Amino acid sequence: MSEAIYFRLFPYCFAFENKVLTAKQELVERVGYYLLAYTEKESAYLEQLKLSFSIDRLIRDREEQKREIGIGEVAFWPGFGTGEEIGIQTLQSYFAKDFNQIYQHPNIDLLSQAVVTQNQAQNHQIKDALMQVLASIDVKELKFAFELALIDLFAIKSHLSIGAYLCEILGEKSSASTYQENFIKTHALVSNLDQALNACRSGYESLKIKIGARHWTEDLLEIAKIQTMIPQDVIIKLDGNQAFDFESAKGLMICAFAFGIHSIEEPLNPNLYTDPALFFRDLRALSKGYLSSYAYSKYLMKDFYTEIALDESLSVFKIDQIPDEIGIFVLKPMFLGGLISCWDIAKEAYQKGKQICITHSMDSAIGRYSCAYLCEALINEGIGVTAGLSGAELRDGINPLFVQNAHIELNPIKTLS
Repeated sequence: MSEAIYFRLFPYCFAFENKVLTAKQELVERVGYYLLAYTEKESAYLEQLKLSFSIDRLIRDREEQKREIGIGEVAFWPGFGTGEEIGIQTLQSYFAKDFNQIYQHPNIDLLSQAVVTQNQAQNHQIKDALMQVLASIDVKELKFAFELALIDLFAIKSHLSIGAYLCEILGEKSSASTYQENFIKTHALVSNLDQALNACRSGYESLKIKIGARHWTEDLLEIAKIQTMIPQDVIIKLDGNQAFDFESAKGLMICAFAFGIHSIEEPLNPNLYTDPALFFRDLRALSKGYLSSYAYSKYLMKDFYTEIALDESLSVFKIDQIPDEIGIFVLKPMFLGGLISCWDIAKEAYQKGKQICITHSMDSAIGRYSCAYLCEALINEGIGVTAGLSGAELRDGINPLFVQNAHIELNPIKTLS
């Protein structure tokens, strides 16, 4: 007999360790919500916990008292994704205006039954049941929270890590029994010279720098200064956050090529285009096919070009719509509607020869751990991925991901903590 599953929401507000400057705003704190999935036997504990909720206490109690409580996370980002206003309104429709209402999804029994009867032959039915439960949730950030909380809960019940559980219900070449822990290569998000130097001293071989808050020529001057102070073999990636029109992006791409910049993420603002076809036309024009012929003759450089990466656009457009010239996909599970959605996109994109990077949406450690486990699961499935999970950490009281020599090491523990 299946157990009823309930959901509760607990808000958080954490400061960043260092302020984060994007093309659209300066961020000093992150406001979001932990979404907990649990069964009836944990109700009394959560009633007591809500009097003085802290995520570190919940994680500690989960480990020490063997509590079966799954943790998800949702955090809306002003100017990106769903947006804060619509996101909050949707949350209130589930959990009331004070976010203090217990919620039970109308289709949850389907999923509960699938988990109770799960065996090797039926594992993939859990994915189908999960997708049915989540189908009615239109807001992708909230869908991520529900999915993560449920997957975490079922992983705990199965005595598996999230990564191993993903392989168990999604894997074609992998499963929990064949699951292996991996070191996951990650880049560091930095904002200035001091952070770049510290990252290089810590062994990072790849740095990501957000640009677009000022004129791109000023950004490149700062990057030139960084390049003179760090080892020559350190890769620099730029994130434009959709800040530029085509003419500005063209100038940026040409100069970035000359600077030896590895890639530029989201160089174009799609809101400047009424027709997606024109947006993709200009992305092609900025790609290696256009710039390499110009830059080869101009700078006589060989075997190198600055790649274009897409991130936010992947939440709007399907893979088949995106020009073949775009070589890098940056996947954010919170913006793309969950770990399962990212798994499917990564698998399809990898088959098309794309580079895949899994990264966070300025999440707390809960979201980052889930992204790291997704990376590990995809590697087990034979899909090559890297991560962008360092930098812009929140002061959330949870142990951060352990990074050594630019690689994440996930401890062989069974939960997110």
